Amino acid sequence: SGTALALARAASQSGARSTTATTRSWLAGVEAQALAAVHDIKACFAALRRAETAIGQARPEEDPPWMYRFDQRRLAALAGGCYRQLGKTAAAERTLQEALAALGPACTRRRSEALLELALVQVQKEDIDEACRCASQSYTAALQVGSMLGQRRAAGSRGRAVGSQRGSRGS
Repeated sequence: SGTALALARAASQSGARSTTATTRSWLAGVEAQALAAVHDIKACFAALRRAETAIGQARPEEDPPWMYRFDQRRLAALAGGCYRQLGKTAAAERTLQEALAALGPACTRRRSEALLELALVQVQKEDIDEACRCASQSYTAALQVGSMLGQRRAAGSRGRAVGSQRGSRGS
């Protein structure tokens, strides 16, 4: 994760001078994810603030085609994942619920990703039934768009939730 953080920082610094606002937002978001993975709360929040500022300046018509419509909704889902990794379950749950509401039913792949993060939040909260429900919805959405990676992640998340439930019953 140290390598991921170094690469994310280098890309973000390089991109600060030569990319669109959307790309800068995405790069700051990737940096925030790497910082969340190493539990650097202060730096993660600073990166999320930079991402939020940049997405507010975005002009989608200037974005390269590979940005896949990175926008406020996707940034919110990314931020929710960061909060989850940092153990900020209330903020993660609220942010992910808001992202899901904003995404709408047509954004199936993005909904799958946000639902998976929400499932992991529910595992942290020890709400195993809700975690399994979110993971199942994530799997269904990943199946609809043909995302094998999404299907594997959702199935693994549901398995962790069920394992967590069994472990808590044995206590």
